[in-house]
Amino acid sequence: MTDTTASKSINDQKINRNKGFGAFAAVYFSAGWRSPIPLPPGQKYPPPTRWTGKAAPYPDLAQLKKWRRESPDGNLGLRLHDGVVAVDVDTTHDGKVGAATLSAFEVEVGCEFPATWTSTSRSDGSEQRFYRVPEGLVWPSKLPGNDVELIHPGHRYSVVFPSTHPDTGDQYRWRDPEGNVSLTPPSPVDLSELPTPLVEALTANAAQPTQLASQEAATDLLSALPGGAMSVAVAAILGNAVRDLSGSRHENTRSSVDALLRLGEQGETGVQKALDILRAAFVAAIDDGERNPGTEFDRLVRSGARLVAGDPTPKVQLEGLRIASESLSPGGYWHDLIEGGSFLDDEEADAAAIEQQRITARRQMKARQLAKHDLAVEGWEAPPQSEEILVELAKDPTPVRYAVEDLAPVGSNVLLVAEAKAGKTTLVMNLVVAMVTGAKFLGKYEIGNLPVGSSITYSNFELEKSMSENWIRDMGLEDAPELHHRLYLDPWKGYKVPLPADHVEDHIVNLLLSRQSSVWVVDPYGAAINHDENSNDDTRAWTNAIDRIARRAGLSLVVLAAHSGSSSANGGDIRARGAYRLEDWMSVKWSYTHGGTVNESPPDNLRYLTARGRDVSVPVFTLDYDAPTRKLLTTVEKGSKAENEMERWALDVYKVVRDHEVAAKERGEAPGPFKAGDFNEALGISTTDSKPGGKGRLLKAGRVECVGRGWLNEQPGPGNSKLYSVGPVDPHTEGYAWTSVSASEFKVNGTE
Repeated sequence: MTDTTASKSINDQKINRNKGFGAFAAVYFSAGWRSPIPLPPGQKYPPPTRWTGKAAPYPDLAQLKKWRRESPDGNLGLRLHDGVVAVDVDTTHDGKVGAATLSAFEVEVGCEFPATWTSTSRSDGSEQRFYRVPEGLVWPSKLPGNDVELIHPGHRYSVVFPSTHPDTGDQYRWRDPEGNVSLTPPSPVDLSELPTPLVEALTANAAQPTQLASQEAATDLLSALPGGAMSVAVAAILGNAVRDLSGSRHENTRSSVDALLRLGEQGETGVQKALDILRAAFVAAIDDGERNPGTEFDRLVRSGARLVAGDPTPKVQLEGLRIASESLSPGGYWHDLIEGGSFLDDEEADAAAIEQQRITARRQMKARQLAKHDLAVEGWEAPPQSEEILVELAKDPTPVRYAVEDLAPVGSNVLLVAEAKAGKTTLVMNLVVAMVTGAKFLGKYEIGNLPVGSSITYSNFELEKSMSENWIRDMGLEDAPELHHRLYLDPWKGYKVPLPADHVEDHIVNLLLSRQSSVWVVDPYGAAINHDENSNDDTRAWTNAIDRIARRAGLSLVVLAAHSGSSSANGGDIRARGAYRLEDWMSVKWSYTHGGTVNESPPDNLRYLTARGRDVSVPVFTLDYDAPTRKLLTTVEKGSKAENEMERWALDVYKVVRDHEVAAKERGEAPGPFKAGDFNEALGISTTDSKPGGKGRLLKAGRVECVGRGWLNEQPGPGNSKLYSVGPVDPHTEGYAWTSVSASEFKVNGTE
């Protein structure tokens, strides 16, 4: 989809969303659809009287013009003409199993339904698939099984764009065979042709039209229905009929009424009782105050009676049914021959049952395989193909281009992993402001190679709108002398990006294209998703969708900010919280930390950043945070993270011994010996904490540093112990080239 097309789709969708039958009836008619019909706004029913059904006339332009005046905002229905059918698949919602029914039918026939134009208002896979078929055939109303119907000239009509669904309020939309949304309906000639094996399988057992009997004959049939308790066959039809009221109620109930009347005509008992029960259930299921379901059901019974009376069961067959019924009843000849209702012995019955289960299991497995295959290829795009490698190498080499100098190549996915309390969002805002103003990121790294005139879209899922705007304002964006790119700051706190989902991907792609965005920043990952962050499968599906969005929108850079799930290690590299797949997805990883204890507030304004990945290898470096302007700048004067961490621990160690001696003098006592173990107790550190990077080892290193600088004296004590006292050098007055942080900032008691 081109940028122009995408923008047009957005504009059309805004313009057309509130227009209905009046705006599109002529569009459908001109495209070759012979019978667009008006429906009430936001409803599927009722259609105009005498304009539906196989024998109904088709409207002309004058009739369409009249309907357009009368129903300008109505929903739009398509009554199909001969040569077109629609396969209506309901799946997932309300427990529907249409996808499985369709797959089972494909397995049975040995042929799949091809991709074609579809119409839907849902995103769960439910859809109507439209096909061209030979004219003059008789079609069934449904597939064997549940939740798949066939819409054809003699059965139903289709509700299509720009209609809205009465239950969800969502708008119907057309999709072409590739799955792209289209706001222009197809022509019937654009539809895919239904393969011959499917046509033959569907029409082989379709009921041929019968001569309807007179109403008098229908009344006689109804009057002659046998009374008594419901037979097993009648009860089974009734149970299925009540269950199927959750689907296409009118068609399912019509089929069930016809079946019950046929059983009654053949002598089965309890049909009238079953009809009474079904009528009550039908009324309860669709009594919405606008329809008269009781009258509708009675009409189904009368028409069904005329159908059955017009095509009576042959007398020979009726006689056979009577003989079979009597012989299978208790005391009958066949009843005595069969045990458990079977002519087969136990071994034969078991073998037959096992064979039937095997066939059923095979169909189910094949259906699952087909469904898995469908999901795997859904939305698949052919990747680009290269020439033979020597041909490629003979071309001029393409140098690596950086969107952020040394830190982020063009086309990369940057995963920013931030330690708790480090200020992840502040770092992100420093990045987007640098991109917009053209300033160096962190005062050091050039921004470049972003398309001229493009914008930055920053989707923040954590801050309120006013807070995020105030933070950007503090950074001086309004006072910048020149803006190189536009910035869109989306305050999406409380919203989610549920991927993969076609309509969500389409929405984001259209949004990015309409803004001409070259960079999309998502902050943070954990608040943007609605899946389990620890699931590798869910995370893989989500990140794959992000890659598709980036490709379709032509992005130069994607930045995904995430919280860390572990403490700083390995030179400042920290792991993102959740599934490992998130780190597999990235091209470049930025690790952002402070110098204090994990999950505690930073001890100072210093932050530390390192970057690694494809064509990126930047060791950890120090940043200085200026709170009033919220700006982060690279500094070499305030030491590395390791140096600053060592000095903080050395100052803490010094403070403990100094406080010990000051307290003793204030009591008028000579300071007692201060042993190595006393440091652990004073600083709340376990004596068994000896893990790499742990507080135990940092304490020991800080103690060695204090002695080496003369801040503390170390003397042998009893046994192998060491005793400590304040040394000749006061760290409060000593200056250091690699740190400008004063001792008072680290809460070290200085002299008054």
